[in-house]
Amino acid sequence: MYRFTNDYSEGAHPRILDAMVRSNLEGNFGYSTDPHSKHAHELIRAAIGRPDADVHILVGGTQTNATCLCAFLRPHEAAIAAASGHICVHETGAIEATGHKCISMPAAEGGKLTPDAVRAAVAAHPDEHMVKPKLVYVSNTTEVGGVYTTAELEALRAVCDELSLYLYLDGARLSSALAAGGASLTDLGRLCDAFYIGGTKNGALFGEAVCILNPALKPDFRYIIKQHGGMLAKGWLLGIQFEELFTDGLYFEVGEHANGLAMKLKEGISALGYAFGSDSPSNQQFPHPAQPGAGPAEGRFPLGGHLQAGRRAHRNPPGDQLGHQAGGSGGLPDRFGKCKGVRTMEQLDLNELRGRIDEVDSQLTALFLQRMEIVEQVARYKLERGMQVLQPEREQAVIDRAAARAPEAMQGYTGDFFRAVMAVSRAMQQEIIDRSKADK
Repeated sequence: MYRFTNDYSEGAHPRILDAMVRSNLEGNFGYSTDPHSKHAHELIRAAIGRPDADVHILVGGTQTNATCLCAFLRPHEAAIAAASGHICVHETGAIEATGHKCISMPAAEGGKLTPDAVRAAVAAHPDEHMVKPKLVYVSNTTEVGGVYTTAELEALRAVCDELSLYLYLDGARLSSALAAGGASLTDLGRLCDAFYIGGTKNGALFGEAVCILNPALKPDFRYIIKQHGGMLAKGWLLGIQFEELFTDGLYFEVGEHANGLAMKLKEGISALGYAFGSDSPSNQQFPHPAQPGAGPAEGRFPLGGHLQAGRRAHRNPPGDQLGHQAGGSGGLPDRFGKCKGVRTMEQLDLNELRGRIDEVDSQLTALFLQRMEIVEQVARYKLERGMQVLQPEREQAVIDRAAARAPEAMQGYTGDFFRAVMAVSRAMQQEIIDRSKADK
């Protein structure tokens, strides 16, 4: 049976397995202090062009993200990520469990976080009554198969420098991003404060190599690894795998192979009349199965179920992916503005439309809650100064400004939406003020 489950449903590249077997009776020091691990660290430093980098190899992606963000952030600090980012939707609150909030922002095309979104997140958290944004989290490839270019990461680096933020990159599928023309390893070495090179989904049995570039983030990192259960006693098994991946270009070869097979799948599936949720250049592909003939094909070729509202599947080796995009890069009909990678209304069924609405609603909810946090501060400001809750000129200005940003056909609806938002905000302010007065 052919399986298009994911890129971690098989073992590892034969070279890695052979190397692990050869080392089986060597006898090595534990906890990644062995010669294999040290050699792997040297190879990675050379590949990223940073001989000063601290390199630590952990076991899995969620463990790596949770360990890194816990180590890099102070207790009151938070991470900014796209709403579709792995730390927001696929890690069971691992970052929040360490005491750090994930500030989710609407994703741009390809699941990417933009400099404007970063600025908006910082602006929405202006003082010590809220968490302090400190780290920007991005993935390459993104969770929907998008690929950050060098120019895009340079723009994020610039806004991070402007706002005193760290730039952290999740490289769970980094070999695919590199093969698709994404920012190079040396670019990551000069632009990121820290990032990790994924192994588990790039030909290794398991393992993720963290590269810490910012000296301020380096102290005591091994303590945090140990505290989070990430220090593998038989650490040489991690080192051996990255030795092989970074010898003779194997890491890059795996990514090219995965993407090549994904493009073959994409071409064949497109020829059958299937549309894709996004135009992904990576090993992640998201054809929509809700078309004639999709059911029988799924029965013959299992697709897996990594995304709740759909299916995504990769395989590595050989490195291909077939899947349904949950929410997708999304979009609206022409009256709302041009959207790339979006099918016509006739091509969508009701469940898909509702799934897209659910995705947008989740982003709206996150932004609404951020807005209401600020509204609470406004209420307390007005209370202290004896100001009236209702400020008609201010409310009308907000409504007019929002409506002016919308296409002409949607301006009336946009105005109605913001009138409702203002009414809810006004009611909350009044409740806070009334409650405070009653308490006195």
